[in-house]
Amino acid sequence: FASLYKKLGLVAGDITFANLADSDISGTDLLWIRPNQSSARYYRTGWTSGIRIDAVGAKYTSPAALDFGQGAVDSVNGNAALVFTDGQLASSITHNVNVNPTTGAITRVPVVGAPYTHTFTASTGVFSGTFTHGGATDKYYGVLINKGANKAGFGYFLSTVPLVYGASGESGGVTLQP
Repeated sequence: FASLYKKLGLVAGDITFANLADSDISGTDLLWIRPNQSSARYYRTGWTSGIRIDAVGAKYTSPAALDFGQGAVDSVNGNAALVFTDGQLASSITHNVNVNPTTGAITRVPVVGAPYTHTFTASTGVFSGTFTHGGATDKYYGVLINKGANKAGFGYFLSTVPLVYGASGESGGVTLQP
C-alpha cells in the first residue's frame, strides 16, 4: 500500500519478493486510484474507481558486459530499438540504436538527422533522453531490467500539454528492446 496525492489516492495490492528466473519483484492487479485534480497538467479527472496495474522488476546488477539480447553492434540497422507508444502520439515511433555490449554506450542509427537524444548509465541501468514528434519535444525516462525473459528497458514520457484551455497531457511508454 502506498498513499498518493496528499492521501486522496493510493496504490495497493500484493507484491512478491523472490529471486526467480525472470524477476525479483512482481505483482498483478494492483489497484491505483487517482483523484480528480482540477489543476493537474495530466489526467485531471483521474480514475476515482481505480485502474488495475501490474508490477515487475529485478535487482539491477551492473554487468561486465551489457547483454539484454541485443547482439553485436550493427552500423546499418542497429542492434536495439527505442519504441514510443501512446501519450497522444498518432502512431508508435521507433528509433534504431546501437547499444555497445562492452561499454553500454548508445549511438543513434543513422548517426545524423535523428530527432532524439539518449543517455544510458550502465552502472545503474537508468536511461533518459528526448524525442521529437509533431513539432513537440518530450523527455523520457526508464530503467533496464537485465534478468531473464524481461531483459529490456521500460519507461515513460509525458506528452507536451497542448496550449488550449482545459487540455491536458497524457503519459506514454518507451521501451528499449533488442
